[in-house]
Amino acid sequence: MNGINGLDSCQQLLSTSASRISNLEHIVYDDSLDIEVKTEPMPLQDHEFHQNDKNNSDEMSLQREILRELRKINQRLDNVEAILLGQGPHLDRTPAKPSILPLNTVEEVAAFNKIDDATKKAVVSYLGYLGGSNVRESANLCIKETLSGDCVSQFTWLGRDIGRRPIGTPFYNTKLSAVILEAISSNRSYPVPTKTEYASHMKEALRVAKQRNRNQLLSKKRRTTDDEEDS
Repeated sequence: MNGINGLDSCQQLLSTSASRISNLEHIVYDDSLDIEVKTEPMPLQDHEFHQNDKNNSDEMSLQREILRELRKINQRLDNVEAILLGQGPHLDRTPAKPSILPLNTVEEVAAFNKIDDATKKAVVSYLGYLGGSNVRESANLCIKETLSGDCVSQFTWLGRDIGRRPIGTPFYNTKLSAVILEAISSNRSYPVPTKTEYASHMKEALRVAKQRNRNQLLSKKRRTTDDEEDS
């Protein structure tokens, strides 16, 4: 391999590796993680560079510098790929449930509109972690985790019925709804829902949550009645 072609190959490999590490680190790393990336030299595989022109010390020095950078990049790639495969450090990435959840009153939902960016990020991360194999399942999980039973009973999606009569408090225009949409949109198990699809599933999720709350209240009432009869 002559000097010019050797440098071209090195630079092309460097560019390719840099692109790989940037893409993978964008997927794996976020501001909430403190991941130490080791950059100890690692032998390159499948890439050997031969220098025929021993007298051109400047060219050899440049190639050695590129090799060092490639080794660092490939070590970073190994670290990132190990994390993706579940073999690296910082495997316990389960986000804690934010203390602000669940919201218990309409007033708390209104106050949620003014949360700071850090709180928003924590809530999005937690709701995104809940998962769901489809939008409907994710919407149900998010509503269940964010609104208490008494609180959810106060909301409808639009705040009105088909005849446009006021019914409940509208949910569609709350900050919480926007946060849930962001979390659901981050789920890779299904395509990002359209606004219409999201609205449809959220209407259903609110309905299901209300019915669950009614069932729980009815069950509690029955237990109380049974206890009174036994006494």
